[in-house]
Amino acid sequence: AVKFSGLRSPSILDTRSRLVWGSRIVAEPSGAVAVAAYTERPDVTTGPTVAVVTGGNVDPALLARVLNA
Repeated sequence: AVKFSGLRSPSILDTRSRLVWGSRIVAEPSGAVAVAAYTERPDVTTGPTVAVVTGGNVDPALLARVLNA
């Protein structure tokens, strides 16, 4: 297991925005953490990498903020 520390909310929000606009995936904040962590530290893995992205528990106001970012 890889331990990530110091992942900040702006990074997660940015990742959610990139997931929506780049892949049409609507992720809840905790569902985007794996992708945000990999984006910040791609050097910690070797070989194929998989991230489980979940959604469904999305606050409409926060989603609007992500989409307008």
